[in-house]
Amino acid sequence: MVAEEKKRRENILPKWYVDLRDIPDNVLDFTDRPEKLGILSSTDVEITHLDSVAVVESIRKKKYGCVDVIEAFSKHAVIAHKYVLS
Repeated sequence: MVAEEKKRRENILPKWYVDLRDIPDNVLDFTDRPEKLGILSSTDVEITHLDSVAVVESIRKKKYGCVDVIEAFSKHAVIAHKYVLS
């Protein structure tokens, strides 16, 4: 297992690897966890709370760039992935 984890970490671009602490066993609601970890910027949080129509509109109006949106959701996904597999 340790070797697999090391290989996985080596294959992830450093930009996308975040070392997250484990969530205590008594925490059952993870919905606010990404915001509380301090990994997401305020812009990332804004973007990831938008519905799909609002995301498209924000890109169309140039409030957010496509890269901003992809990175925000990718960070959110990395966090979710970590805690689902823990």
